[in-house]
This record gives sequence, C-alpha cells and structure tokens, in this order.
Amino acid sequence: MKYLKYIMILSYGIVILGGLILGLLYSFINEAVSYHMTAFGLSWQELSSNAQWMILNFERSAAAGFITTSLAMIFLLVIAVKRNCLWSYAGVFIVALSEWLNILVRIISVMQNTAAAPPLTLNIVAVMLIVFGFSLSLICYYKQT
Repeated sequence: MKYLKYIMILSYGIVILGGLILGLLYSFINEAVSYHMTAFGLSWQELSSNAQWMILNFERSAAAGFITTSLAMIFLLVIAVKRNCLWSYAGVFIVALSEWLNILVRIISVMQNTAAAPPLTLNIVAVMLIVFGFSLSLICYYKQT
C-alpha cells in the first residue's frame, strides 16, 4: 500500500516536473520554438516585431498555464497524501488532465493542419501518467478507508 502511494507520487511528480520545466522554458525564450515556426511557414526573422511580440506572449501564457497547473497539483497532492481526501485526489486529476488534454488537442490540431511536429509523444506520456496516478490514488484511498 505504501509503495502504491510512492508510485502515485512519482507518476504525478514526473508530470509536475515536466510542467514546471516547460513553464520555465516558455517563460524565458526569446523566440518561438521551432515547431511553431514550422506551423507558420516562416522564419522568426521574417515575422514583424508585432507578430514576434504576440507569439512570445502566447508562449508565455502557455508557460503560465504549465506552472499554475503544476503548483496546483503540488498543493492538492500534499493534501491528498496527508489527509487521504478523495476530493483532493480528484482535484489533482481534474486539474492535471484539463491542462494536458487541452494541450493534446492543440497538438493534434497543429499536426493535422500544418507540417509542424509538436511533442505528441511526451504529451501522451503525461496524460497516461495522470490517468495511472489517479488510478493508484483511488486504490490508496479505498484501501485506507
């Protein structure tokens, strides 16, 4: 039982770490990531300064989403583990899945409509870890109640 909880924390922890890393990277980049430029069909230098500014703001908004989601997951996970609260386990799942599924839908849309190759595999792994973590959290919850 104790090991299941550790595996659940590790599963969510990987997603949290990934979200924080992506959030920090997207917060401090000075030009769009390569697959975004492939989607535009232009190089960064070909864009007007207004378009560059707008793209960086979109990317920083995505960064804020990754960071906020990761921090919310940490907060809810601490409550879930310390108090064994079903609502908190569900909250971690809902917060994480809403962010990462939304990104997955965007990635698929970009892939279907452009020549860009966004990180689909990493996103699918994150979604699978979230579902796996939630499954373990339910087992942990019901074995303790």
